[in-house]
Amino acid sequence: NYSLCEVSAEQDGLIKQKRLPDQMSGLPERINLNCRYYLKNNLSTEPLVADEMSGELIKESSVSFLQLNSSEVAAQLTLRDFQYFMDIEPTEYIDDLFELDSKYGTKCLQLFSELVNSEMFWVVSEVCGETNIVKRMKIIKQFIKIARHCKECKNFNSMFAIVSGLGHGSVSRLRSTWDKVPAKYNKIFEDLQDLMDPSRNMSKYRNLLNSELVQPPIIPFFPVVKKDLTFINLGNDSKVDGLINFEKLRMIAKEVRHICGMSSARYDAETMMLGAASHSAFATLSPNGSAAGMATLRRKRRNSAIPNPKKMYEEAQMVRRVKSYLMNMK
Repeated sequence: NYSLCEVSAEQDGLIKQKRLPDQMSGLPERINLNCRYYLKNNLSTEPLVADEMSGELIKESSVSFLQLNSSEVAAQLTLRDFQYFMDIEPTEYIDDLFELDSKYGTKCLQLFSELVNSEMFWVVSEVCGETNIVKRMKIIKQFIKIARHCKECKNFNSMFAIVSGLGHGSVSRLRSTWDKVPAKYNKIFEDLQDLMDPSRNMSKYRNLLNSELVQPPIIPFFPVVKKDLTFINLGNDSKVDGLINFEKLRMIAKEVRHICGMSSARYDAETMMLGAASHSAFATLSPNGSAAGMATLRRKRRNSAIPNPKKMYEEAQMVRRVKSYLMNMK
């Protein structure tokens, strides 16, 4: 007698209603922000949502950057970027390094390498696109929080990209905006910049990355990965006395294995920030955990045996908002 229907509102105010197949799965993941599910009596011909409600549905689907939870943005950004990183085949590093035109190519490596620039200019676009000085200050503060959470999630690629975006000339010149940023967040930003210090071959970042407390899964800063492989290749002769230099090839192979080893474990609620709290570089660690899919960074903190339906709904809605925002990232 009943069927499941999906009701959606278009930008022009038109409301669409369609019946979903009985066996359809993955309903929480497939619904958009401008949609709702309804159980419909098959004998009734009345529309489920009146046209006047289209404005309300469209309003729900609009996502503002400042509405988003910073830890959730960092978590979903990390899960998305880690998928790109994990998809890279070991051969892609070799093909890219020696500029080989192989059958498989370097498509996944290219996608991952482009993330640094796209995320850096995402920061610049969000900050410079805001004309209100108070909102602009809040956007900068939000990005600092996201960068800190990315560090806690061991997503160093996004952390460096965001910090680089905040240090970009278009953003750093906005002195009156930066003057309004609270001292606490200025200090966090300075600490993150300190980790990016390029002196002594980025020793601070490398020491953190090689620490026993920072275990996979890790998303490394890609330009450093590329630099290390290039240095091994150009700094050593391919042939010595007319013979192939196998020691050079072993060094490259060891470096590629080291890079691939960073994705040897997957992110989940128990491992995303595991071991970070005891490391001095993670002194500002949040107590939050994280999870893949529809789970959130805050969910690990819930100790009550009885789940709170309202809280669960709000968390799931936040995940949907963040995912929708990231899919349409400026």
